Amino acid sequence: MGGGVHLSAARSTPSDEQGLREVAEYGRSVHLLHDLGVSSGSERKGTGGRSGKTTKEDKDGKSGIVAQYLSQARRHGILSRREEAMFSHRIRQGNEGAWEELVRCNLRLERMLRQSEADLQRYREQLVTMREEERCRLRRDLHDGLGSTLAGLTFGLDATRSLLSQNPRDASALLAELKAQTQGAIADIRQLVYDLRPPALDDLGLVEALYEQVANYGLVGDGLSEEQRKASRTNGLILSVEAPEYLPPLPGAVETACYRITQEAMTNVVRHARAHTCHVRLSIDEIENTLELEITDDGVGLPEDHCTGVGLNSMRERAAELGGRCIVCAASSTGGTRVLTRLPLPAREE
Repeated sequence: MGGGVHLSAARSTPSDEQGLREVAEYGRSVHLLHDLGVSSGSERKGTGGRSGKTTKEDKDGKSGIVAQYLSQARRHGILSRREEAMFSHRIRQGNEGAWEELVRCNLRLERMLRQSEADLQRYREQLVTMREEERCRLRRDLHDGLGSTLAGLTFGLDATRSLLSQNPRDASALLAELKAQTQGAIADIRQLVYDLRPPALDDLGLVEALYEQVANYGLVGDGLSEEQRKASRTNGLILSVEAPEYLPPLPGAVETACYRITQEAMTNVVRHARAHTCHVRLSIDEIENTLELEITDDGVGLPEDHCTGVGLNSMRERAAELGGRCIVCAASSTGGTRVLTRLPLPAREE
């Protein structure tokens, strides 16, 4: 049986960092037991076997620690049930190769844990950097745009007050101008709020917000008449949306990324694809625990010499920030473009 088991630690990752820590902690005990066993075996060999006799209690204690280690490893996806059973059998049979293989497994786990901790620290640093960059952008927009507008309104109101008694007509004209500036400031505030998070997500929810957004680019529905196609303000583009009736509660970042990626993809369809139809599909992959967004059109497709622009990079970056992927490829051999995004969801509670 020796050498017949290949540990999954080399090919899969535990469900979370805490799980990896738990398995590695048990593994350190296994490692220690192995070292003690080798040491006591050497002593017995050097003394002709007169000392260091292993008792039944020692064996039972070792077996218990190994059983806990194997159970944790299976629970966190490092071992399969079959591998756990085979290792348990080999350990009970006193197979020294099984002990050595467990030790090697734990050394790999230790390396994985160190790498996981380094990755986590790097992600934290990136998050802090991104947050500070966003704060700087907001401060700049508020200071240069809204701040200047409000300061101008203050001066304008002072001037209007001075003109009221002497020249009411000029004061009235100035008030009309100040009103227009105030409306512009309100529009700027709304844009700032929209850039942070589209209000439609809070007002309507993700699915209805996508329906509303898609409707801005063309006619939504199948079986439309030729007159309705001609009436479309986007060259007859017909859109369809497929989404589940119920979605589980989603993180705000996932909703925003899904909405923005759809927005960018639809803009590309209208501007570049020369498509007649476009289909937007939103679904939950229960097995992979991901949100899947697919946008497919029947347009001219991607040119062979196309360069990745700001829009495509933006979609990929939004997905990557959440640990997901966004793939842009040909929809079929005859043309069209397909944008497929998969965003991981939080682990479901048992």
